[in-house]
Amino acid sequence: MKKLWAALCLPGIGLCASCDKEMTVGNEEEGGRLVVYCIPSNAKDTTFIQLLWSRALNGETKVNRSADRAEVSFRVNDMEKETGYVGLLPGREDKSAFYAVGKLKEGDKIEVKVQFPGLPVVTARTLIPSCFPLEHVEGTRLNVCGYQAVRFRITLRDCVEAENYYGIRVLRKRVFSGGVSVGFPDSVVKPLILNVDHEPLMNDKRGVDDVFDLSNDFYQHLYIYDDRQINGKTYTLSLDCFERTAGEETSVDEKVYYKVSLFTFSSDLYRYLKSVNALNNNDLGKAGLAPVYKRYTNVVNGIGIVGGCNLHETDWMEASVFCR
Repeated sequence: MKKLWAALCLPGIGLCASCDKEMTVGNEEEGGRLVVYCIPSNAKDTTFIQLLWSRALNGETKVNRSADRAEVSFRVNDMEKETGYVGLLPGREDKSAFYAVGKLKEGDKIEVKVQFPGLPVVTARTLIPSCFPLEHVEGTRLNVCGYQAVRFRITLRDCVEAENYYGIRVLRKRVFSGGVSVGFPDSVVKPLILNVDHEPLMNDKRGVDDVFDLSNDFYQHLYIYDDRQINGKTYTLSLDCFERTAGEETSVDEKVYYKVSLFTFSSDLYRYLKSVNALNNNDLGKAGLAPVYKRYTNVVNGIGIVGGCNLHETDWMEASVFCR
């Protein structure tokens, strides 16, 4: 069970951190709508289905939210897979998780159904997209305004036959080899903030956003883009990050490694991530000067997201071997 909880709390994309703020205006009498989060992927042999209830504005509920009353169906290519109940998430009586075991592959079609007594069936469908069309990854070290930085050049060959949706996350691992104090880990892994100002596939600041230099942040440091500008072409992304962030201490005994995580998304998952970014970056909306964006959903009779992804990761690359 501990392994199941660990996998649930560390999803491949980190979407579950966004599950707690769903609000609905309608269905106040019933106490909100069912929210479903499920991200099937080729990267794991266990797929989790998280359930919770959106918070009605009146704060009341007439629904029995005992999550073990839910009937959850998980189908792969029209074949029913056995599901198990993980339990209620700590501190949340309205938030629970189920799981299905089985390795998924490119092209698999997924259907999720959730049934509560007396309520309409909640359904969603997705598929596992093709693998990221990677050609080459290389890193170089450079100096930017007196600070050491790393530039990653990632070459891909896009497929012309379909619309494709991609994502990139760069991880840095610091390994401390000169002895570790009690209570401190011997290595630390964290995702990095990338500079995408000069990468046209990811920098979509235009018009007012560009003039006033409004936010262009990416949720969970997952940098997403589509292939509209490079359809069917070979293209090299150029992404920079600083070797050290503010407040980080350095050690002569440490070694630094980088890993590049490369995602392809189903169209629904990409649209969901785009809507999350738009919501988070809506500076004018937060100030009451523009409409507030709505989070995308593909869940019928509910809200949330059921979206497939395909993950490919490079090996850990030692920073000291990068060219200058």
